[in-house]
Formats: sequence, C-alpha cells, structure tokens
Amino acid sequence: MSETAPPGWPRVVPPPAAPQFVDRAVLWLLDNAPPEFRGHEVFRKYPTTLAYTVAHYVEGALNASREAYAGARRTLGPDVGVEPVEEVLRALEFEGVRLRTLAREVDLVAEALAGRRWVARL
Repeated sequence: MSETAPPGWPRVVPPPAAPQFVDRAVLWLLDNAPPEFRGHEVFRKYPTTLAYTVAHYVEGALNASREAYAGARRTLGPDVGVEPVEEVLRALEFEGVRLRTLAREVDLVAEALAGRRWVARL
C-alpha cells in the first residue's frame, strides 16, 4: 500500500510523503494565520508549533462566528432590520462551514507534521 493524504486534506498541500510537504504546509498554515505570525521565526523553525497555534486561532474564529450567529437577530435586528440580518446570517453560516473545513484541514496537517501517515485502502 502506498502512502497518501486522507479525506479532507487541503488540496494545495502535497501529501506527507512529498519532498516539499513541510515547506508547503508551513506556507499554507501561515496563509491561514494572522499575518503577524510571519514575523516569528519559531513558527518556521518548528512547524508543529505553527499548526498547534493556527488550530487554536481557527477554533476561536469558529466560536466567534457561532456566537455572532446566535446573537445577530437580537443585537442587530432593532438597528438594521430583517433583510440585513438575514444577509449577515447567511454570511456567518458560509463562514462557519469554511472555518469548520479549515479546522479539519489544519488538524490533518498537524497530525502529518507530527509524523502520522496514512495508507491508501481498497
């Protein structure tokens, strides 16, 4: 059986067996982190620390999105009305799905950076 990337793997990151995996994974993680992370050498030097920290940032953004969704009607409704609130809810729902997908991708990349490997199955 050959080594492969698992379902849900980010499409722009090569599989863990690829020679450029670590470098590309670091760039992808930095693309999904606050821009200030690029200024901290520790994240490039120790990619697992970057994956760990990005996972927490993504989870925080997901939780913030959920909280915003839960309170949007009550908080925004009196000021902006029904239609804008419905648009905000759709945007937050879209972002929630995107962030949940990103969280899964970051978790998989973190596992691979820590040494986990997957094999293709029939």
